[in-house]
Amino acid sequence: MNPNYENLYRELLYKHKLLIKKNEKLNATITTLESKLNQKPILEKRLTIKGDKLIQACYNEISSIQAINGGISIKLNDKTSTFLWCSLKVYYDQLPCSFFKRISKSFIINIENIIRRIDNEIEMKNGDKIIVSRTYKNEI
Repeated sequence: MNPNYENLYRELLYKHKLLIKKNEKLNATITTLESKLNQKPILEKRLTIKGDKLIQACYNEISSIQAINGGISIKLNDKTSTFLWCSLKVYYDQLPCSFFKRISKSFIINIENIIRRIDNEIEMKNGDKIIVSRTYKNEI
């Protein structure tokens, strides 16, 4: 084989392998984005929360869920809240996990409603400031 053609062949083969790697990375990114887009409608799903008062809300309206005295308090962005007699873990398992994160033994937050995080404190859209425990600091 002609040395010029051999070098050209090697160069084309190298570029082809690079393109395949870039294509694989691009496909992985597209898959990740598609899965996130497919989950967005979950946040807009309406649910009825039957606690001490009946509240109808979307998942994206839930700001935080706090364990209190053997039950949970669900707080919405408009500061409306209701109390349910169930464990935090049971309710957490029912939530769309990519949008709700546990930040302490007694708190779950909707990460879509975070305004900012300073050290171990998170400020939510409704003005609440919640402390992130050391155990859960890497969750967010």
